[in-house]
This record gives sequence, structure tokens and C-alpha cells, in this order.
Amino acid sequence: MGGGVEAEYGSWKSPINSHLVTRSGNKVEEAPQVDIVTGNVFWSESVSTEEGRNAVFCATSDKSEVMRWTPTGYDVRTRVHEYGGGAFTVYNNTVFFSNAIDDALYKQEGPGPDSQPSLLTPPSKKRYADSVYWQLKKALVVVVEDHHQEGHEAVTTLTLVDVNTGIHTILAQQGADFFSSPAVSHTSNCLAWIQWCHPEMPWGKTKLCVAEVTMENQVNILFSQQTGSMMTPMFDVNNDLYYIHDQTGWWNLYKLTDNFTKQTNLTPESREVGWPSWLFGWRAYAVNPTSNGKEVVVVSDNELRVVEVSSRKSRVLNTGYTVHSLGVVYSKDGTKVFVLGGDGARSRRVIQVEVATATVKVVSQVPELHVHPGYFSIPQHITFPTSDDQVAHGYLYLPKNPDYHATVCSKPPLLVRIHGGPTGAATPILNLEYQFFTSRGFAILDVNYRGSTGYGTAYRDTLMEKWGILDLQDVEAGASYLVKKGQVDPERLCIDGWSAGGYTTMAVLTTPGSCFKAGASYYGVSDLQKLAIDTHKFESRYMDSMVGKLPQHKDRFDARSPLKNCQRLHSPIIFFQGMEDKIVLPSQARKMYEVVKNKGLPTALMMFEGEYHGFVNPDNQRSSLEAEIYFYSQVFGFTLADVSPQVEIENLAAWKSKKKQGALKK
Repeated sequence: MGGGVEAEYGSWKSPINSHLVTRSGNKVEEAPQVDIVTGNVFWSESVSTEEGRNAVFCATSDKSEVMRWTPTGYDVRTRVHEYGGGAFTVYNNTVFFSNAIDDALYKQEGPGPDSQPSLLTPPSKKRYADSVYWQLKKALVVVVEDHHQEGHEAVTTLTLVDVNTGIHTILAQQGADFFSSPAVSHTSNCLAWIQWCHPEMPWGKTKLCVAEVTMENQVNILFSQQTGSMMTPMFDVNNDLYYIHDQTGWWNLYKLTDNFTKQTNLTPESREVGWPSWLFGWRAYAVNPTSNGKEVVVVSDNELRVVEVSSRKSRVLNTGYTVHSLGVVYSKDGTKVFVLGGDGARSRRVIQVEVATATVKVVSQVPELHVHPGYFSIPQHITFPTSDDQVAHGYLYLPKNPDYHATVCSKPPLLVRIHGGPTGAATPILNLEYQFFTSRGFAILDVNYRGSTGYGTAYRDTLMEKWGILDLQDVEAGASYLVKKGQVDPERLCIDGWSAGGYTTMAVLTTPGSCFKAGASYYGVSDLQKLAIDTHKFESRYMDSMVGKLPQHKDRFDARSPLKNCQRLHSPIIFFQGMEDKIVLPSQARKMYEVVKNKGLPTALMMFEGEYHGFVNPDNQRSSLEAEIYFYSQVFGFTLADVSPQVEIENLAAWKSKKKQGALKK
């Protein structure tokens, strides 16, 4: 028996309250970049005191000072592909950034508030992302998404933007629907990029292009290759090209030499380098700028590794962090790397790592939580059996609170969390939302169902045309696995998810015989056909590979859509939705909410003004978090010690009465 007071799981009081979760300090949003001229390091953070707006921060090259670069009143964020990423770049202490407030492109030549940003492009219906400064052209190469033609699909181009005049010159438009990851050579007039066409996604089939750009901005293709998923090219000082490719069944790092004729796999292992390109701007490797192309650093399966190019031998930089994410870059002198590090007990932060010794220094300012580590549940990676004699994976968080122990013979409620995508992954990094639940007596299983990334191409592709089948089987299997091991209460199994995870949540609750008793959907998909018809450009053909093509596979869409199968709904569910969401339209949540309400099941719908696909306002994050745990407490019948949300649950009293009468009859 543990220490502390005896109390029921779910009713424990915790110092990890919703204010701490949402206003504990800034969160790093974009990976560090090093200014190749000054050596200063730049990254962006969401500012918790400014409704989650993003700002650029800078550490001087000697790391003696960290300063905020972006003044208040701006939001360094982009909505290209709606998901954004790659919202800024830097050259010679000038930051070029996309401002989400007006979608315009700005430049700022010194830290604010004394140096105010100036408009580079006027506000319009164009959006900008993934920019890189090209010294040869005195211009940015940037992905532009043009929404001028209402009622038509946005037009995406790779465009040159003069940093003095703002004049646009389109470099690439024909032959592709999407562009990303422009990379410029600093020793030639070569430009590389990634492109792809409908119905592909960037983790499916993309094309790597290399071209020379003349003084007159004529683009002449030198090399192109289209096989599998190719991502994030980069030149070294010798004009050799690096890129990520999954031709071995794993995302590995390759080097292209001898005028782009010889290809070498630098990381020939069954380990992933990189992540799916939902966001712009990530970099899973970097080339040492002083090594003459002889050394690279990679993030491989969450580890930080230095690779000797000639031998392909690598060594791990043991930083003490278990997760390295979003991007890595060398210092100007090549002796250090900067990367985002974190683990189950530490949130994501910018760290500096000495290449020779792996000595670590934290660069970004990390908020002090004032919470004893004893309240943190450290995730354990688990693998469990699922259908078709296959396995699935996840991270298990057990209840943890030194002030309490549970009543004799009781088991904790289990919250199964479903990541978005569905081509995404759960990562074992400190998330105070998870600790909000576990410190109150919940167990959490964060599932990496078949189709998740990080386990190779075959695992990722298993979900092809099986979304709404295999993911449901895997989350059921994960919950059942923990029930059989005696770790959780089979009568208090709940499930939640964001976006695609919200879809899986609703879909499993409309599946006959499901083990789950309640759920929460955050901007989830209730009607797959509506998603295929009404969503934004980036995902407008995603369903072709995940479910099938319309109209020939309409039966699949109907069979797997929660809204089409609402008669099978058997459990309470709460909904959270941003009113400005262009990915999953608010009507999807409203319709499903009405169905649940009319069935007499407990339900609630919380709509948030000004929110898109993902909540950024801390007040809205707090409201939804408190409402979700309160919803479970009412469904499962335990009393929260320290949470009093403002949410009205429809049908609750009548449902409880009916449930009580049913129990009495038994």
C-alpha cells in the first residue's frame, strides 16, 4: 500500500491544476535556427500571457543573453496547409516572419520593442511558410499559398520574394499541387525542393527536385527523383545534397554526390530519421558547416547521433534527454548543436550540446513549475497484441500522487488517448495535461496504433484504406490488454482524441461491443464523406489513401462514419470545437452533439470563438481540460477534489436515474 491518504482513484487533489497546465510559461513551438552570419540562435515560443501568440526569441552566440525578438502585437505563425510551421527565417540578425494576424510577411532588423517589424508584403489572401534566405538573390525562397480565387482550390507556388522591394517571382508552380522544404546552395546557384501532387501526401510519394536558377531567375532542372517519401533536402559547402528517403522501409538520411548521380545511405538502420510533414520547418539532421561535408548530426528514433560521413559510423550524444524533436542545427563554428530536448519529466526546451563531449546547456528559458517530481507519472513504452496476430504500441502512464493511495482492491480509470493524423505519433515527453489526469488517479494509455509513424514504412502504411478499422481494433486491444493485466478498471474505460483521434473516439463508441464507457472528441471527424468534400486543400485527397475514393467507395465512408452509425452509439460523449476550424468544420461537432443529445445520453458541446484546428488561447485550453475530467467524474460517479468547471451536461440526471434503476433490477 502506498503512502498518504486513502482515497478513490479520480478524487485525488493535485497541485497540477488547469492554470498550471495552461499558464505555466511559454512553450517552444519551432525548432532552433542559427544565423550563419552572426551565430546567434533563434526559435519561437507561444507566449502564455498573450493568448498563446507566438514570438521569436534569440540567444546571442556566446549564450550570455536570451532576448525576445518579436514585439507584442504580432503572432509569428502561418496557416499554410492550415497546420503551419516554418513561420520565420533569419539572416544577419534580420528575422523574416509570417504574421498570423494579417497573413503578411514582415522583416525585423533588431530585437523589439525598439526595432519594429516592417511590412515586406502587404496583407492579402496569400500565406507564406518555409522561407529560406538566399544571399545570391538577396531574396527569400518561400512557399506561397494563394487564396485569391474564392470557391477554388488555393494555388501553391515556390516563390522568390525580394527582401528590399517585396517583389514576387514564381520559381515553381506547374507540375505539382504542393511545394515544401526549399534549400539553397551558398556556393552555387542551385536550389532544391520537395513537391507532390494530389492525391499523395508528403509521407507517401514525393518528388525531389534540384535546379539551377539563372541571374534572370530562369529555372533549369538538373535532377529529379520520385520514389517513396523524400523530405527536407539540404546542400553542403561542396554542393552535395542531403535528403531523407524511405526506400529501405525506414526514413534514412542520404547523400547525393558526383553531380547528383551517386546516392549513399548515411544511416542504413531500421530507425526513423524525421517525422511526417504535417508542419513546415522541421529538420531532423544538419551538416557540420566546418567539416567540409564529413560530419552530420541526426535525430534518429528520438536519439541525437553524430555520423561520420565517409564510414557511416555513428555515435550517440548522450544528452540525458530521451526525446529530441522538431529540428537540429550546428553552431556557426561546428563545435555544438542546438536541438529541442525533453523527456517524461521535462518539457521541450532548446538545448546546446557540445559535439565532442555531449555536455548540455539549456538555452531557452524554462518555467519553474514548483511541483515535486513525485507527482509526475513517467511513461513506459509498451507493445501489446492486436488483431491479425499483429502488435501495436503505446505509452502507459500510471496514477501518481505521493499524497494518496487508492482504496483496497480498486483499479484506476483508464483514459486512452488517440493522436491526430492519423499519420502521426505519441511521444513520451512531459505534458502537463497528462499529469493533470494521472495525479488525480487516472491511468493513461497513449496509443501508437497501426498507421502511426516511428515504426517504419510498413507499419505506417498498414492503415492504408483501413482507417476506421485497424485503429479501432488497436485502441480496444490496448485497453483490453491492461484490463487483463489487472492494471485498470474495466468499468471505467474512457477515450479521447484530437482531430483524427476525435474521429477514432467517436467511431469506437459507435462500434458494437466496445469496451469504452465514455469519450471526448476535440474537433473530431464525425462524417468522413463531408471531410473528403469540405476540407482544405492539403487534406482534400487524404481520404483516397485512408478510406477509398469517392464515389466508388461510398459504402466504406458510410460504414465507418460515426454520424452514419449513430444508432449504435452506446456511451456518453463530450465535444470541443473551434468555431474558425477550416480542417474539420464546426458542423461536424454540432450534428454529432445533437444526435447524442436526442438519444438521451449525457453530452455537452463547447464551442470556442477565435479558435481554429487546435486551441491556442490558454483560457479555452483550461475550460476544455476541466470540462473533460468533470464529464468523466459524472459518468463514472466519483467526486473531484479540486475542479469546478462551467459546463452543463445534457441528459445527465435522467441517465443516472435510468442507470440506477437498471442496477436495482439486477
